[in-house]
Amino acid sequence: MAKVRLSNLERRRLREECRELLSKHIGIKVHPSQVRLMPKSSDPYRWKIMPEKEEALSGLFSKNISDHSIRAYRELCEGVDKTFEAVSSTPPPTNALDSVVSLQGPEESFSAKIEHLENESARLFHELCQWRDKATAESKGRQLAEEEANRLYDTNQQLQDRIRDYSDRANYLTGRVMKCFEGLDKVLPVLEELKSGLTLGVSSG
Repeated sequence: MAKVRLSNLERRRLREECRELLSKHIGIKVHPSQVRLMPKSSDPYRWKIMPEKEEALSGLFSKNISDHSIRAYRELCEGVDKTFEAVSSTPPPTNALDSVVSLQGPEESFSAKIEHLENESARLFHELCQWRDKATAESKGRQLAEEEANRLYDTNQQLQDRIRDYSDRANYLTGRVMKCFEGLDKVLPVLEELKSGLTLGVSSG
C-alpha cells in the first residue's frame, strides 16, 4: 500500500510539473490546468512533432494529460522544444489527430532552428579551417626557422673547428720560431768569437 501511495504521489507531482512546463512553453497565457495534449478547435495552439519522432510520440498526444503514466510525463518534459513544440492554431484542427502536425506544414520554427544551427555549424567550420591554415603556416614558419637555426649552428661549428685548427697551427709555428731564436742565441756568441778571432788574425799579419 505504501508503494502504491508513493507511486501515486510521484505521478501527481510529475503531472503537475508537466502541465507547468507545457504552459510556459506555449508562450501565451494558458493556465497549467487548461493545457491539453489534444487541443480543442477553440484553443489558440496546437502541437507539432518533428517528423522522425511522429511515430514514437503520436501516442502521447492521443490522450489527456491526466490519463498518462509517469514515464509519459517524463517523455513530455524531456521533449519540450526538442522533439515537439507548440505552434499557433491556424487553421484550427478538425480532430484530435489533426492537432498533431508534422514539421512539413506552413510553420517553420523547427526548420528555422535547424537552418540556424546548420549556418552556425558552417560558420564554425570555416573559422576552424582558417585557424587550421594559420596553424599550418605558423608550423611551416617554425620549421623553416628551425632549419635556418640548424644551418647557422652547423656553420658556427665549422668556424669553431677552423679557429681551433688555425690556433693549433699558430701554436706550432710559435714553437718553431721560439726554437729558432734559441738556436740563434747559441750560434750568435760563437759567430762573435769567430769574428773577433779573424779580426785579430788580420791585425797581426
